[in-house]
Amino acid sequence: LLVSGQKPEGLQALQTLARQADQEPKTCRWGQGSYFDDEWGQGALWLGRWADAQEAFSEGLAHEHGSIVSCLGLEVVAEKQGNTALARQLAARAHAIWSDADPGATKKLLSRLRQVAAGKAFPF
Repeated sequence: LLVSGQKPEGLQALQTLARQADQEPKTCRWGQGSYFDDEWGQGALWLGRWADAQEAFSEGLAHEHGSIVSCLGLEVVAEKQGNTALARQLAARAHAIWSDADPGATKKLLSRLRQVAAGKAFPF
């Protein structure tokens, strides 16, 4: 729906999918606890709906504490809202989550999420 231009309906559909998945125990058990929350958050970033993105990414971290997409997504939301202190805290958390990963991968993902929030990249 987002792709076809039905933006409010598409975002609502992503939110519904995320909330359904959040209630499904096997989703979290198999390490996919934040997948739909992350998709919902990225859709909200793309639409410039910071409060929706914040809610989605917060849910993502609640269901999968190691979700790098949710953590970096919240960092981008904090930047967009001018909350630099929170953005720094989230950057530190993202670094801790992916401390053993390729440092370039984190930078690329953060850059992509910033492009999504600026409307320069498609979220999916």
